[in-house]
Amino acid sequence: MDHERRPRPPGAGGLRVNKLDKPVRSAAPHPGSAQNASRPNGLGEALSRLVRLFGIDEDTPPEELRIPTEDQAPIAEPAPKAKTRDVDGRDASSHLLSAFDALHTPVVVVNHRLSVVHANEEARHIFGDKIRGRSFAMFYRDPAVINEITETIADGQPRQIDVRMDVPLKRQYRLRITRVAPRPLQPVQTVLEFQESTLIHRSESMRSEFVANVSHELRSPLATLIGFIETLKDDGEDALARDRFLGIMEGEAQRMRRLIDDLLSLTNVELHEHERPRNRVDLVAVLQEVIASLASRARKRELDIRLKHADDLPATMGDHDQLVQVFHNLITNAIKYGADGERVDVCIARHANGLPDEGPTLEVSVRDYGQGIEAEHLPRLTERFYRVDKGRSRAMGGTGLGLAIVKHIISRHRGRFQVESERGQGSLFKVRLPVYRQSPDALEGEDLPATNL
Repeated sequence: MDHERRPRPPGAGGLRVNKLDKPVRSAAPHPGSAQNASRPNGLGEALSRLVRLFGIDEDTPPEELRIPTEDQAPIAEPAPKAKTRDVDGRDASSHLLSAFDALHTPVVVVNHRLSVVHANEEARHIFGDKIRGRSFAMFYRDPAVINEITETIADGQPRQIDVRMDVPLKRQYRLRITRVAPRPLQPVQTVLEFQESTLIHRSESMRSEFVANVSHELRSPLATLIGFIETLKDDGEDALARDRFLGIMEGEAQRMRRLIDDLLSLTNVELHEHERPRNRVDLVAVLQEVIASLASRARKRELDIRLKHADDLPATMGDHDQLVQVFHNLITNAIKYGADGERVDVCIARHANGLPDEGPTLEVSVRDYGQGIEAEHLPRLTERFYRVDKGRSRAMGGTGLGLAIVKHIISRHRGRFQVESERGQGSLFKVRLPVYRQSPDALEGEDLPATNL
């Protein structure tokens, strides 16, 4: 009996059904068979499964069916990967990483193998751009810190630990370790947040140093003042002696005022030494300003201050007031210890490199033609209160802090400070600073050179 082919209903899966090379025939059950009555026909059940699998109309005659070959078999489309999206339609994880980039504290995200998944801009300033995709243990090798991170990854409990960075400057951080709650089909990630605590630690250490240094330096002028005050109280009728004593007392009081001013200046510089200045500064204008302010002092010693520089020098990146203080201290020292009737040479030159970032630099040199400094004193010149000739330094109003202030300011500017001197040949002080760049943030993470003396 011929079977009429019925049209397939729309939306039946869109599969092309091939006819079988040989018609599939069903074995008719034997009437009255208890076995056939109790269980379904095995071939019929298999055919029904094929029908459901390939989306074939159940009413299609068996002789029109053809089993598809391997290359004709339907290929299951892979399920789209589930993504968590926010209200704007963007991937939520990408949105979270963008939020980390907006923070002003260093943030590093690692996976369960400690490989760095993301580092924001502040973190790249510390660890460098090559941190991404590498193990965090390559960039911070403290076993205690790595152990804390590993334990947080394992148990999910947040932790915190104090850490220290030695480059580009010594800094203290409170590291907070937090594991992000994993989402379906997403790996475990852990956030490392570095909260800076440098100011707190420096304040604590500087307090004891301040007391020790200041108590020693203030003892001498205070003893002088007390002695002359007692003398005036006992015998104040001699007008000439009184005027002489008052003059000495005024000098000692001025010395204490200068000492306090320098100590406050040094303390302020040290507290903010880790914060790199980002302003554009014209070094030529800075030196012209300093030389003009010291011209009258130089004339008293018949010294000529000469400034030499090219006309097309670029600017540097720094703090204007602090650079004025640096060159004021250096030129003042050249006037104090230079030979009478000689000159002080101040030169600005451009160099291709000279700092670890291998970028262009500006070098300012200050040369005097005085007695010079013995070699054994050079390594200690930038120590607090260190003086080559203590009597001469105090007589000239020195506090012993000038070069220490210079060193810390240049360190804050990520520069280099050098001193060259020979006995009887005068002294040469060199300051090298980076040239101003359009994107100064790229320089922040560079290693700080040590001060060479």
